[in-house]
Amino acid sequence: MKRIVMVMLTVLALGCHTPSKKEKDLSMAKQLELEQTTRRLRYLEAHPELLPVVKKAIWHGDVVPGMTESDVRASIGEPDQISSTETEHGTREQWYYKTGSPAKEYLNFDDGTLTSWQSGH
Repeated sequence: MKRIVMVMLTVLALGCHTPSKKEKDLSMAKQLELEQTTRRLRYLEAHPELLPVVKKAIWHGDVVPGMTESDVRASIGEPDQISSTETEHGTREQWYYKTGSPAKEYLNFDDGTLTSWQSGH
């Protein structure tokens, strides 16, 4: 009888597994990656007119000069912060990404077109 009770307790314990923080973080990371891939794919399907270099950058979650603000959002998501300045030549914006690659934390746009980027370091 003790053996049956022990087996039942073991089965119950295994069946009631609570995911660890590491498992939860991994699951959230996979979900985020899936959402990013889906966003990129939908954008690429909706914009077949994009230049091949822009398509490739979006697919890989990267940026290249000449991308529009929409292209950048499709590729790497929404910025954490946007600052805007009016100049005699038009509007200049700088987008900041906390989670961007170290060399691409600040993206610079002139009149809605990506012109350059820089590191925050």
